Amino acid sequence: MMKNEAKIIESFRKRGILIHVDTYRTLRDEISNKINYLKNNIKIDISSCEKRFNMLKSKAINTASLIKKGDQEFIKGIILIIKDLENLKNEINKIYLNAIKIEENLKKLEELYNSGKISEKVYNRLKREYLAKINKVSSPAEEEMKTVIRKQNP
Repeated sequence: MMKNEAKIIESFRKRGILIHVDTYRTLRDEISNKINYLKNNIKIDISSCEKRFNMLKSKAINTASLIKKGDQEFIKGIILIIKDLENLKNEINKIYLNAIKIEENLKKLEELYNSGKISEKVYNRLKREYLAKINKVSSPAEEEMKTVIRKQNP
């Protein structure tokens, strides 16, 4: 690390800025990893969450310029972004947990069918009933889960 960078970081730490920057970075990285996992591994279309995430990252970049107006202006701005990121993280975690649950349930149902423990008729009926329950969900995070079902059952 260069001496100038070390001085800046130490200055941020002393002024109470570094803790907020670190919190922002940690949340940003956690959300980015979760979005990538959901998109690439589970194949969920979470574009609405991704758009919000990108908007918040842009907002954070713009907030950095507030440091010229004073530390407190910057801190106020970054705290608002952190709160929004925490809300987004909670929504994404709900999507993630539901995606995992749906995948597990569909795999179990598939295993029962493939092992001959249930007939095709029963399999199709249970699958339809399960999907119907999923489709009744109305929260924004749950709406994203419908995409999982559609992708697994084209």
